[in-house]
Amino acid sequence: MSMIRNNSQRVLPSATVGQPHATGRPAAGRRPVSDEDSGHGVEGFLVNRARRRQAAPPPPARAHDFNRTAVFKDPMPGRDWLSAAWSPDGSQVAVGGRTDSDKGAVLEIWNAQTGHHESHSVRHLTHHLDGQVVSVSWAPSGSQLATVETSKHSGLTVLNIRSLTEAKRAISLPEGAEVSQAAWSPDGSLLAVSARGARSTLLIDPASGQLGRTLEGLSGPVAWEPGGHRLAGPDGADIAIVDALTGQRERTISGQSNQATAVSWATQGKVLAVSDGEHIRVLDADSGDRLWNLPWATSEGDRSDDPSVHYIGWLDSGRYLLEFRKHGAWSRSDASAVISSITLWDVTTRSLFGFLFEETLQRRQLPPAEILVPPQGGRQCLIMDDHLAPRRWEITGDLPGFQP
Repeated sequence: MSMIRNNSQRVLPSATVGQPHATGRPAAGRRPVSDEDSGHGVEGFLVNRARRRQAAPPPPARAHDFNRTAVFKDPMPGRDWLSAAWSPDGSQVAVGGRTDSDKGAVLEIWNAQTGHHESHSVRHLTHHLDGQVVSVSWAPSGSQLATVETSKHSGLTVLNIRSLTEAKRAISLPEGAEVSQAAWSPDGSLLAVSARGARSTLLIDPASGQLGRTLEGLSGPVAWEPGGHRLAGPDGADIAIVDALTGQRERTISGQSNQATAVSWATQGKVLAVSDGEHIRVLDADSGDRLWNLPWATSEGDRSDDPSVHYIGWLDSGRYLLEFRKHGAWSRSDASAVISSITLWDVTTRSLFGFLFEETLQRRQLPPAEILVPPQGGRQCLIMDDHLAPRRWEITGDLPGFQP
C-alpha cells in the first residue's frame, strides 16, 4: 500500500463542495485522465501526484503522518475477509470471512497491540462455524461475539452468540428475515439485526434470544449512538433516527439523493456522517441540519462504476473522518481493474490530509477488503487485505485542531 500526504493541507475550493459529478467508466474512445491533465482541479492534481509518487522511495516522516505500525502474525494465509470488529477496549480484533475455495469459513482473533494471533485462549469464540462470516460484533463486556453466518449446507442466514466460556448459541430468526448485520447496543441489552435494503430492523434480546421490537422502515447499515440508545440508518433516501427503547422515530432527515451505504456517529454522539451515494454529508443528529459536505477526492475520469463509500470512521474527538471506497476508481496500470481508496478529512475545513490507494503493480492487485477505526475514535485504523493478515496504521504526531 502506498501512503500519500497532502503536504500543503490544501482546502478544497468551496465551489467543488457537494457538487455532483458524472460517474462511470470513461466512454469508449474517450482518453482517460492522464498525469498531464490540468482541468480536473485540486482533486485531480492530488490523485495524479499520488500516482507519480507511488513507486518513489517513502519520504521522511512528518508531524502528522499516517504510518503502518504493525503487521499481524498470519497463521493461515488464503482468506477473503468479509467482516471485522474491534473489542470494546480496543485490545483485540475479530475478523471473519471465507476461505479461497468459498466452501470453508474463517473467524480469527488477534491482539490489536502486539499483532499476536490468539487461538487456544479464544477457541469458543471462533470454532464450529456454520458458514462464511458476513458480520461480527463484540458485546460491550468483551466476552461475547454476535456473528451472522451463511450456512454452507442450507445457504440460510444463521445468527450466533459466541462466548468465551460456553458453546455457541443460535438465535432463531423470523422466516424471510433479511439479515447481513448484527450490531450490539452500547449497554449490551439489544442486538440490532438488519440488512442493506431491508424493510425493517429487528431488535433481539441476546440473553434470551427473544424478538423484541421491529423498527419498520429502518434498513441497514444501522449504527448505535455511542453510549446511548438511538439507532441511525437509511429509510430509502432519507436517514431515520429511532429511539430503540420506545421504538419511536425521533427524526427523519431528508435531502439525500441516494440510499446511504455507510453511517457513523462521532464519538460524542451528536454528529452523524452519512454517505449520499458517492458524497458524504455530516449532519447534526439533534436538529437534522447539514453541517458539512465532503466531495469526491478522485477526479471524474478515474471513478469506477461503483465509487460508493463502503465505510466511514471518526478519529480523535470527531473532527477527522476516515473514508473507504472499496471499488472507488479505475487502475492506471490495468484499465480493467478497480482500485480502492482511503481518504482522511478534516471535516471542519474540508482539508484532505491523506490519500491512500491500492493499484495493480507487477500484475498483482491486493485492494483492502475492510477498514476499521477502533472504539472511541483514537488515532489508529485496521486495514485488511484479502489473503493477508490485517495491518495496523496510526497517525503519528499532532493533527491541527486536535482536541484531546
